[in-house]
Amino acid sequence: MNTRIEYRYKSAAGYVDNKSIIIDGELQIAQLIPYLKDGSLFIPTQVNLPALNGKDLEVDGPYHKLLSLDLTEDQPDIDITAVELLQKFKVACEEGWSEIIFFEEIAAAAAEACNRFVVQVPEALIHTAEFEVIMQSEFGDEIFKHFSLQLAFEAILRLYVESVKLDDGLERVVGLLVNPQVQNEFDEIVTVFRDQAKKQNFKVKLNDFSFACGKLGIGDPEKVTETQEYVFNDVNNFDHLKIFLKQNEFLVS
Repeated sequence: MNTRIEYRYKSAAGYVDNKSIIIDGELQIAQLIPYLKDGSLFIPTQVNLPALNGKDLEVDGPYHKLLSLDLTEDQPDIDITAVELLQKFKVACEEGWSEIIFFEEIAAAAAEACNRFVVQVPEALIHTAEFEVIMQSEFGDEIFKHFSLQLAFEAILRLYVESVKLDDGLERVVGLLVNPQVQNEFDEIVTVFRDQAKKQNFKVKLNDFSFACGKLGIGDPEKVTETQEYVFNDVNNFDHLKIFLKQNEFLVS
């Protein structure tokens, strides 16, 4: 004989969904009750069962309600035995039903969705705007400046994932501020030198220079001098950056 397990998920918004699965072997509900939260609640992903939440991230929580266990001659439709499942419930209870697992999964799903997200940005906007990611909380505002919309979105994603994992009950508001930059052609051009000898150099717009440094993780655009010059002490970084700028047609002739 096998066992049919019925359980339900209900969100704070009233969304309800039921799930029925069949496992290999016999299991009684009385065997699971000692390991459930408040006698009926559990987190499916913690015991390798399919979860029904995640459809409304604003109000979803991790817990599902166990409804019934009945013996059946139907064939199993999930790769787990009654003995294995009972052991997983026992371990989950002993280690503690962990809500953070659910929130980490939401963060991972958000990260995957953002990685598939393609931002269409007008060429004019890319080169004439500064993007500020602002996170507000009761501790004040944090501002992160970027010269690329893509980097700004990546920063927003990182802040979201970090906030979810903290799970500290602190409300945070994350937003994006676009600051158009009005600069004349002379102010925009930076001369980048290979080393202190200043024998090799290339010219690039300040925004493109900042974007490339951020993308490659090299250089420090804030150290561009008042005369619009920047010197690399690491010649390999100079070469690496020049290749990147040339490939993206950012070099100024």
